[in-house]
Amino acid sequence: MSNYPTSNISNYVKSSKSISLFVILSIFFIFIFMFSPLNNTTVAFIGKLSILILLGYAFYQNCFITFRFSKDSNIVFTQGSWNNQKTNIVCSYVLSLFILLLLFRVVKSFFY
Repeated sequence: MSNYPTSNISNYVKSSKSISLFVILSIFFIFIFMFSPLNNTTVAFIGKLSILILLGYAFYQNCFITFRFSKDSNIVFTQGSWNNQKTNIVCSYVLSLFILLLLFRVVKSFFY
């Protein structure tokens, strides 16, 4: 068993679920508004703005929740054995990187 508080882990899991839903919804919107014939309309502009809002919120929440989880759990990456919490934190930051790349791609689509 781990010595991490259960409420800390459950809050992290609940937040991760909502972040995943926002990312999935924004990917769905990306397919609708960026890869369809709607790409050059006013509706596409509003859709891209909503994608930016969804991805921006998911990026912020993911970074904030992951940082808070790692701080509250007192996890040090250079010491001790590798455990599931460390793996989740690293994967969460990798997800943040991919969300950031999607954000840049959507911003780029406004200009090209």
